[in-house]
Amino acid sequence: MTDPMPILQGCQIAVTFIMAIAFVFVTRLNRTPLTISLFASVFCAFMVSIGYLLVLLSNDVREAMNAIRIEYIRSAYIAFTFMLFMFRYVRIRFSGFLKLLLFIWHSVVFVLIFTWDMNDLYD
Repeated sequence: MTDPMPILQGCQIAVTFIMAIAFVFVTRLNRTPLTISLFASVFCAFMVSIGYLLVLLSNDVREAMNAIRIEYIRSAYIAFTFMLFMFRYVRIRFSGFLKLLLFIWHSVVFVLIFTWDMNDLYD
């Protein structure tokens, strides 16, 4: 049976490269609130892709958890930024209080991931 890791790593390198191209493309768009939201979403997806690649390339659990930290730099916020983009795209008003509440929730997830070695959440 062949080892699937080189295939997975190659696929993730391809995905990361595609996300880098999308990131460069979005940075060249005119600056409007809609494109800024799109930029944030694509940046988050690019960081997640880099994190997945680092996880696949890690050699032990410590390296993998540090790669997951890199991934969660933006993975914690990707749903939030994409939601903001979609609401701006369809022109739906969104409560500032609800935005703040969701941002705080995603920030709590982010802090829990970055402090995984100080809490029992990922043991």
